[in-house]
Amino acid sequence: MKKRRLVIVAAALLVVATAGFGYSRWAASAQDDEQALQTTTIRLGTVSASIDAGGTLSAPQVEAISWGTSGVVGAVRVAVGDTVQAGDILMELDPASLDASMVQARAELLAAEAALADLLDGASASELAQAGLRAANAQDALEEAQRDWTSQ
Repeated sequence: MKKRRLVIVAAALLVVATAGFGYSRWAASAQDDEQALQTTTIRLGTVSASIDAGGTLSAPQVEAISWGTSGVVGAVRVAVGDTVQAGDILMELDPASLDASMVQARAELLAAEAALADLLDGASASELAQAGLRAANAQDALEEAQRDWTSQ
């Protein structure tokens, strides 16, 4: 009988302790909810909102531009957002930078011709063919630089 009474008392204490713990947790969460609420008085004013976002923008049409020759851009004839048509001049190369490319092409031609002359004094047929090809390529580069110069 004593054992049975002891078991009943222990079970009752366990129920009371569990109920007390549950109530304290519930009261703490209710207090946290009250602290999470933020209130203010109503007043007349302007409501503004902003959005901060990240991402990538791209133009609907983008085209790469390449030159027939190298040089320094001297003038830009269009601005960002301008509409252009086929054949419009967008940029022009600085004539001073074209002079340098022509001088370089002439120097390469002279060097190739000098190498060819050296080989003509006693070279094999393959060496002569390679030197002739280098001279022809240098001549083509000079003519292209001159065409670019006159088209500006």
